[in-house]
This record gives sequence, structure tokens and C-alpha cells, in this order.
Amino acid sequence: MHDCLDCAYEEFFLAASTVGDVGMLVDVPANVGLEACDPALNNCAAVGPKANVALYPDDPSNVHHSYTNDAVKFRNLHAGPKEQHIFHLHNHQWLFNANDDNSNYLDAQGIGPGSGYTYEINFGGSGNRNKTSGDAIFHCHFYPHFAMGMWEMWRVHDVLETGTELAASGGAGFHAAPFELGASPPAAGARALPDGEILAGTPIPALVPLPGKPLAPLPGRVQVVQKDANGDGIPESSQAQVIDRNQNPGYPFWIAGIEDTVGQRSATPPLDMDPTAGGVDGGLPRHTLDGYAAGGASIDTQNRLDFSKVITAAKPVFYPEDGTDVEKAAMAFHAERCHDSALADGTPANCDPASANDSGKLSRGGFVTNGQPSIAGAPYNEPCIDDEGDLFLTGQSGDFFDGVLPQPGFESLTTVGTPEFGADAPRVYKAAVIQTDVVLNKTGYHFPQQRIIVLNEDVAPTLDKTRPPEPFVIRLNTFDCATYQHTNLVPEVYELDDYQVRTPTDIIGQHIHLPKWDLTAADGSANGWNYEDGTLSPGMVRERIEAINHFNETAPTPVATIPTLGEVGGRTHLEPEAHPFFGAGPDGTWLGARTTIQRWFADPVVNVQGVDRGLGIIFTHDHFGPSTHQQVGLYATVLIEPARSDWVHNETGVPLYTRDDGGPTSWQVAILTEGNPNDPVPFREFYFEFADFQHAYQPGAFAGVGPDGHTPVPPTANSFRDSINPSVKVENQGNLYPDLFHYPPVCPGGVPRPCPEAISLSDPGMLVVNYRAEPQGLRVYDPNKLGPDGKPGTQADGLAGDLAYAMVSQLFERDAKGDLIDGDPLTAGVQPIQVDRAIPELNTVLGNTPYPPLNLGL
Repeated sequence: MHDCLDCAYEEFFLAASTVGDVGMLVDVPANVGLEACDPALNNCAAVGPKANVALYPDDPSNVHHSYTNDAVKFRNLHAGPKEQHIFHLHNHQWLFNANDDNSNYLDAQGIGPGSGYTYEINFGGSGNRNKTSGDAIFHCHFYPHFAMGMWEMWRVHDVLETGTELAASGGAGFHAAPFELGASPPAAGARALPDGEILAGTPIPALVPLPGKPLAPLPGRVQVVQKDANGDGIPESSQAQVIDRNQNPGYPFWIAGIEDTVGQRSATPPLDMDPTAGGVDGGLPRHTLDGYAAGGASIDTQNRLDFSKVITAAKPVFYPEDGTDVEKAAMAFHAERCHDSALADGTPANCDPASANDSGKLSRGGFVTNGQPSIAGAPYNEPCIDDEGDLFLTGQSGDFFDGVLPQPGFESLTTVGTPEFGADAPRVYKAAVIQTDVVLNKTGYHFPQQRIIVLNEDVAPTLDKTRPPEPFVIRLNTFDCATYQHTNLVPEVYELDDYQVRTPTDIIGQHIHLPKWDLTAADGSANGWNYEDGTLSPGMVRERIEAINHFNETAPTPVATIPTLGEVGGRTHLEPEAHPFFGAGPDGTWLGARTTIQRWFADPVVNVQGVDRGLGIIFTHDHFGPSTHQQVGLYATVLIEPARSDWVHNETGVPLYTRDDGGPTSWQVAILTEGNPNDPVPFREFYFEFADFQHAYQPGAFAGVGPDGHTPVPPTANSFRDSINPSVKVENQGNLYPDLFHYPPVCPGGVPRPCPEAISLSDPGMLVVNYRAEPQGLRVYDPNKLGPDGKPGTQADGLAGDLAYAMVSQLFERDAKGDLIDGDPLTAGVQPIQVDRAIPELNTVLGNTPYPPLNLGL
């Protein structure tokens, strides 16, 4: 990544286009010469390109390979001595117990020391129901563990990969030196992966087909070429060159940017900002940025308080919003349902003429792919299809697997669904990410840089405090096809406070668990060689526009936009645009705001009796900066309800999903299921989102940003005293309260506070439920009573201070001023009646610790 202009902080860690495949072993590691580099950045000058070759070409990295349709099982063993972990896999699912058809349908599993699990991937294994291809990351869902390296990649291929020919094995004879194959670069002109540093590229392992499986089709020809961006005769990187441009070259060679800007962040997916489908590019069309060698420039800050980066000049490479020529060739390939093929022994495996689905496409016999044309949010792998590959249309039935193992001559596709919101008329949600000051309890603890998701029409009332903030909860019914329009209104930086360093947060995504979606284009992240499926912040759009304009003003040949959806082309000077719904925002801070599009399908999960139990609770969250802002509110949930159910607010009875943006919505809802004969009993649903590491300040204290939500307010040496459980704490010494911690006025090494963390490892902040907290310590606290230290503030006398009565609402408590206030907790209370069927839904947003739920009296 020596030449990466737009690599800023956490957002590029997982992208192969910037730093190569995960865990790649090379001849000269990146840290050579940096062994003595310290936190003060002493002895840190030995940077730049170092690696020349990827070692062990049959297994050069932590990438595991399969073909679409391959059966796959993961074996996961915890060999560690202490920590709990959560294994999470993208885009694929399994049953907790593969032998129990009523078992939980999962894409995440907690695992402790000494335990082990088998994950038998459902619905055909690789590629899931909608036959995806691309990079499916798997990682620990505790973000400090993830950031420390607990992740790998599963690459699902759509073409036959016979392995990269190596330079050492070229020619008529064998390789000359012992073990030369283990450290040989690809041969000139070989099919290999490009790399931002290794000029010969890196090898693709040969992937032997499974016996009895139709071979994946042969790919179009590809080779690796070197790139000398500044013309000094010294190449900086290697790029792919697709030779057969009308034939699918295979993943990842159809990803825009792989022929131009490897070494930089990837492009957005095609159709991700399609203006005819609700997309908005903010005045900056689909593009990638070239690197420093191509004329890029930036102002970088790297110290213990600040990791910010500002791009000041950038050469753009623009791409059509509806796809490049190679992307369109790949779209056409995946739009076919079945491809004639052969088995590994040469036996023909052609598409079965008797397998035509309702749309007339053959669906079995050969190599099976998605079978549907591109659409916004799913340019390659339409999720809203049935198990025959037919488009699942509103009011028309589709055929799905019934939970019975197929027998010869028996289709096992007897689960029939009829959607109210099909592929032709999906359910639509329009939401935005905002930053606001959120009050967390009755005492007034608050956090001014809270980042939350709200529906479009709820943005204004949430910001002006007429609507209480709550975790974003939306719903789908089983069989719903959905489109999600995601707008980013958050600043491009997280400002320095007593918890975290000043951090670039220039992009936010919406990664969703469990439903079906297009892996490369709707994963809400930038994993491996996949697209950068996120939404740039308006501040970053403005920054990039200014940098591009600056480059074009001085370049001998300015780079012009190209004609595409919503873009006439030919522009060399860009201007940020006001969002069509939100406008320019306060003080112009939303100029350049973008809206990107995802497409999901809530598919059925049935047992052998044909009873659908649904996908259940679906976690969805940002995947670009989770170590920065998941702990401050950036998480959400999609709840899957029984097919054809209606939803009303639990207390008011107001119907949900009646607005243009998909609202209103709530954490408490009555689910009316009269339209579902398999589950006709209505129920009340209460959703609770638990989270830890929630940052907070005392009432009236501000650090990071001020009351207006965007003016920086730097922390001081004493502002930590108004923060709730900041970073850096030490155990008390001596006999007074030996079980307590205290917060020293200096950081490790003796430097004054603040002591912000780059990744929250010290368990900072507090615990919240639905953005609210009711600490028992505050319920038994008397701010006026003198404590053992002679200062006001300690445990109250009598029943008011008795922990046995701390949760009794009949007793009143006192606020920070000592005034009596209502004893009911501020945290969410539920109001069913005795005969109601009530279902509490629980989800825990974990920083580093699992929290088991406990219901008393149920």
C-alpha cells in the first residue's frame, strides 16, 4: 500500500486491492526495517515497497477456495486458553445442528476454549441460494479481536481455475533449483492476481473440481502487466489486463479498477447509485482514485492523538454507473441459469432439457449460476429468486426447498410462497446515518458524537430532539424482497475525545447478516477483491471533488467524466450537489451526500413438515469503521416476521410501513398474523439491543464536538474527569477500596491526558439498552451525603440506598441535583397484558464480552 492515496484508517484493512490477499506470505515482509519503530514514531522511516514475490504459490495466503455450487463444511476448533470468540461468516449460513431440521439457522457462533463446531453450509454450499461468487470473509465478531487479525477469506469462483503458471516451471524442462517452485513469481503473461507492490503479481492456486460436479466454465484470458504511473521507468504496481473483453474473465477480474488502480481502494458496485432507482452520487460519479505516483497528494497526521488524512490532489478514473464492458460480460454470464459443462473425467454435463423453470431457462444438469439480469443493488446475483431460479414476482408463487433430502425423481421443492413485495415491487426502506448528541439516562449522561441510523423522515425530528433516539429496527416478512437506500450524513472524521483518537470515518456501509444478497455488491463492506460497497460521507465527497479539481487544473490532460446513468460526461470540474431529499444540511455539511442501494431477500427456512421459522433476528451494521463507531450507536436490526403479517405500534396501534421511507418503525410492535394460516395467532414483539463500550460524558460536559454536533471541541488534560469510565485505569493501591479502579491524570509514559485509544481495548464507557442506561449505582446514590473520603456523594441511607430495593419503582430516586424523580427505569419498559402472546427479541452488540440474558418470572 506504499502508493495508496485514499487509504486512511480502518476502511481499507480488508481490501485485497490495497494490501493484497489476507495473510499472504512474502519474501520481504512489510515490517522489515521497522522493528524498532515506537509509538512516538521514532525509527519508522523504512517504509515503501519491499515484497518481490509471494511464497508457497499452492497456498500463498489465508484465502480458501471453492466453486459456486460446491458443498462446503467448516470445522472450527478453539485451541486457546482464555478468550471467548464469535465466528461469523458472510453471505452463507448453516444449521446449529445439521441433524435437526428445527435447529437455529446461523451465520455466527460463539465459541469458547476447548470447544469445536461443524458448520455445514446450507442450500448447496458455495454461493448460497442465489449462486453468488466473490469473497466471503469470516472473522471474530468481537472487533478488537478482528482488528488484531482474527479473519480469513473464502473465495467462491465462477470460472475454472487451473492455477497460475510459475516462472520456475516454464519451458520444456523441470525447475532448475531445489524448492524453486516455493518462491517463484508467476510466469510472464500468466493468469495471476495483480498487486499494489509485487510487480509480477501473485499466484492463483489450482482448484481441483469436486468429483461428480460439473466443471465451471473456462474464463476469458487475463494477464498481469506492470504499471509505471509517473513515467520514471520504475513500475510501482501490477495491474490486470483482460484480453477477451466479451467473455467472463472470472472473479475478481470483472471488478472495475482491477485493470487501472490496484494498490488503491476499489470502486463502488455498478448500479449502486443508479439515479433511476433512488441512488445519488452527490456530484461525484462512480470512480477510483489513482495513487501518489500518478500525481496524488495528501496531508497526513499520525501521532498518539490524531490519525487524520486529507487528500489534496487526486487523479480520478471514472467508470460507467451501469458497468464497464467487462462487468457487463460478467453480468451476462451470471444472467444465464445453466451452462453446459463436463465432469472432471470428461463425461458431458449439459443442461437438462427437462429442467426448464417457469421462465423457460434450464436450471439443472450443467454449471448453475444465478439466472437473472442485473438490477440496482444486485448487478450479478439477484437474491429475489426461488430455488428454480425464477424471479420471485409479487402475487406469483415460487418453489422453494421443503426441508426433505431430495430423492431420485423427487424435486423437494414443495414449499410454495407468494410474496406481497416481490422482485418487481420490493419493500423499500430509505434510511440515513446521522451524528447527534444522545442523552443516555435520567442523570444526563450523554455522548455528543453518537452515530445512529434513522429513516429519512425521522432525521429532522431526531436532530431537533422531538423524537427520542432508539436503535434502528425495521421488519420484513418471510418472502419479502427489499431494497435498502442508504444515505450517509455523518462527518468524515470522528473528533478526538477522551476515548478515541481523531479518526477518519470517510465511508459507512450497511452489512447485513442472514438474508440473501449479491456478495460482491451488497455486502456493505470492502472484503477481498469485492467492490467497496459503502456510502462516502458528504465531507469526503467534497474533499475528493476538490482534490480532483486541483489535479485537473494542473494536469496536461485533465480527466473528464464519462457518459453514464445520470451523467452527460465531459466534465473536468466537479461541484458537490445538495441531496434531493435532505438538501445542503446545516451550514452546508450535507453537500455531496450520497445514497447507495442494496437488495435483500428474506427467504424461507422450513422443517420437514414445511413450517417456516423465518430468519429471525438479523444484525446489520457498518463494516468500514466498526472499531470506531459501533460502540457509539452505529448498529441496527432487521426482524423477520411470519409471511403476510401486518404490523402496528404496540401502544398506539398506528400501522407501520405506511410512509414513503418505510416508516414509521419501532422497537415495540404488535404482529398481526391473520393472513398466515401457519401462524394465525398475533403477538407483541419487544426488541432490546444491548451494547457495551458506550462512551458518555457528564451533563453539560462536551468533548469531541460541541452542542451543535459538528464544531470540534478538543479534550483537555482534565476533561476525562467528566467522562464515564474513560480509557487508562489502574487498580487502587492500599486498603481503601482495593477492588476499585482509579483514573490517573496522566497516560502511560507520563504524558498528560487525554489518553485516547486507536481501538477500544480497555473496556471503556458504559452499558446501554436501546441507547438508555439505568445504573444501579445511581439509583442508590445520594449526591449530598458525605462519603468516606469526606466529599459529597455516596450511597444513600435507609431503603433509598439498600441494593435489595434498587430495582423497586415505588421508591423514588434522586437526580444529580438531589431532586426526587420517578423510580421507573429510563430503559425500555414493555406493556403486554396477561393474555398476550409476547416475544422479546434480544441482540447484543459486543465490544469484547458475551452477555447471557436472564428473564425472571418468564
